[in-house]
Amino acid sequence: MVLESMDESNSIELFKKALEEEYEKRLEALRKEHEEILTELAAQYRQKTEVEINQIRKMLQAKYEQTLRMEKDNVKGELMDLIYKEINDVYERTLSSLEDHLRRLASNDQEGYSVLLGRLVKEALMVLGEPAVVVVRPEDKDLLLNHPLIAGVEVDQEDQTLAFGGCKVLDVNTRKKIVDNTIYTRAEKLKEEIRKRLSTKYKEVFDVAEKI
Repeated sequence: MVLESMDESNSIELFKKALEEEYEKRLEALRKEHEEILTELAAQYRQKTEVEINQIRKMLQAKYEQTLRMEKDNVKGELMDLIYKEINDVYERTLSSLEDHLRRLASNDQEGYSVLLGRLVKEALMVLGEPAVVVVRPEDKDLLLNHPLIAGVEVDQEDQTLAFGGCKVLDVNTRKKIVDNTIYTRAEKLKEEIRKRLSTKYKEVFDVAEKI
C-alpha cells in the first residue's frame, strides 16, 4: 500500500512538472510572438515617421528657397528702382541746366549769340552746298551776316523749333532740301547723347544688380 501511494505521488509531481514546462513554453512562444509584432510595428512607425519628417523637411526647404527668391527679387527690384531714380535725377538736373543755358543763349542781348548764329548759318549752308533761303525767328533777322550762298532770309514766328534760336536753310529751287540747325534740334540730339552716356556710365551698376 505504501509503495502504491508513493508511485501515485510521484506521478502527480511529474504531471505537474510537465504542465509547468508546457506552460512556460507557451508563455515563451507568446512572448516571442509579441516581441516580433512590437518590433515590426516599431519599424513601420519609424519608417512612417522618417517619411513624414522628410516630407516636412522638403516642404520647409522649398518654402525657404521660395522666400529667399522673393527676398532677392524684392532687393533686386528696390536696387533697380534706386538706380533708375538716380539716373533720372542726374538726367533731369542736366537737362534743367542745359535749358537754362539755352534760354540765356537764345537771348540776343548776349553778344555771344550773334557769333553762334553766324556759325550755325555757315555750317548749315556748307552742308546744303548750294544757294539757300535762311529761316530764322524774327528777332534774329538783323543778326545775319552776308554770305555768298544766302539767296534770301525769311522769318518764322510759328515754328517752335526756332524758339531757342538757330536757323533752318532750304534750297532755293525746290525748298524741299532742308538743313535743320536750330539750337532746339541740336539740344535734342545732345539730350539723347546725355542719355546714352548715363546708360554707359551706370552699366556696371546694372550688371551688379542683375547678378543678385
